[in-house]
Amino acid sequence: MKTLQIVSSAILLLAAVSRVAVAQDILHFASVAEAVRYVENENNISDYKGSVFGSEEYLVVLPSGKKVSNWRVNCAFSDAFREFRKESIPFLIEFLGNNAAYLRVGACEVLKQKAGRYDERSHSQSPDQRRAAYEEWKTWWERNKNNPRLDSPVRRIYPAKDWELQPQDR
Repeated sequence: MKTLQIVSSAILLLAAVSRVAVAQDILHFASVAEAVRYVENENNISDYKGSVFGSEEYLVVLPSGKKVSNWRVNCAFSDAFREFRKESIPFLIEFLGNNAAYLRVGACEVLKQKAGRYDERSHSQSPDQRRAAYEEWKTWWERNKNNPRLDSPVRRIYPAKDWELQPQDR
C-alpha cells in the first residue's frame, strides 16, 4: 500500500512539472495582428511546442507540403488567439476565405471558442461550399459584432444554422 502511495505521489509530481513546462511555452501577443502574423507562418504551426490534444485527429497539409495533425493546428491557433475576444473574429473569418487549409482549420476551431458558432463547411468541403460558408460568416459578423454575448467567453456552441442568442447565454 505504501509503495502505491509513493508511486501515486510521483505521478502527481510529474504531472505538475509537465504542466509547468508546458505553461512556459504559452504564447503571448500584444495585438491580434501579431497573433495573425504568427499563425500565417506555417513553420510556427509545425514547430508549435504547447500542449497538443483533441478528439478526431487527421492530417492537414501545409503549403510547403509538410503534414501536421489538426490537433497541432487547432492548439496553436487557440493559444495564439487565447487572450483576445471578439476583436479577433473578423481576422479569423478572413482566414476562412484563404486557400491554405491549415488557416481554415485553425480559424474554424477558434471561431467555435470565440463566437460559440461552428460551420464545418468553413474548412472541409468543396471550394463552393467553403465560399458560401465564408460569406455567411461575414454576414453573421455584420449582424452580431455589437452583440454583448461576444464580449465574454462562450457558454455553449451552436451549429451555424441554429445560432441565436438564448437567455441562458447572457
